[in-house]
Amino acid sequence: MEEKDIKKEESKKEEPETEVAVQETVSNQKGADSKAKVGLTGGMGSARNRAQQSSAGGRNAGDKKDIKRKPRRRLSIYGQQLLEKQGLKEVYGLREGPFRRVYGEANRRKGSTGDNLMELLERRLDNVIFRSGFATTRGQARQMISHRHVKLNGHRVKTPSIIVASDDKIEVSQKLASSALYKNNFVAAKKYKSPAWLKVDSAGLKAEVTRLPKREEVDTPVNEQLIIEFYSR
Repeated sequence: MEEKDIKKEESKKEEPETEVAVQETVSNQKGADSKAKVGLTGGMGSARNRAQQSSAGGRNAGDKKDIKRKPRRRLSIYGQQLLEKQGLKEVYGLREGPFRRVYGEANRRKGSTGDNLMELLERRLDNVIFRSGFATTRGQARQMISHRHVKLNGHRVKTPSIIVASDDKIEVSQKLASSALYKNNFVAAKKYKSPAWLKVDSAGLKAEVTRLPKREEVDTPVNEQLIIEFYSR
């Protein structure tokens, strides 16, 4: 019985000591938080002072330290192929589906797949409108076609992806000549030098495909071999 009484007394003595310890820990933590806030405020103030000194022409010694930059990773072969494909898609304003269909057609044809690809892209109706100088971008050319402002061989069309052929005749609606959106294009088209495979009548807003374009006539900077390798994986 005496041993139990002794243990009870010892446990009673330990409990207030634990509470005191907790209170001391909380007070210490509050003190540390207040110091951290002061340090943060001081750091912000010093940062402002450094910014003011820098704007005034003075620089601290720490500002002169060289920043270590990680070297850029070299592109893998796949990365180079993907980058080339994405770049050509962006030039002609095509999504993956239409671009892949053009590539498939180029691959099925006889001859060099790369040359066929560039030829088919150049022969798209929206590109012909752009190359004729009637539109400032291929996107604007697609808008003209989709809004039925373009005739192909006398028939009004609305499909920008049509592949033109030799002796095809393209005509843009004369209504656009008075449009604020397009009239500046037609003025600039009079000074625009179109490709040799197109015969352009800027005043009449007409163009004729005299022959098919050649690969060497396409000024788009691209390595089509990388694109072929990408789709051949």
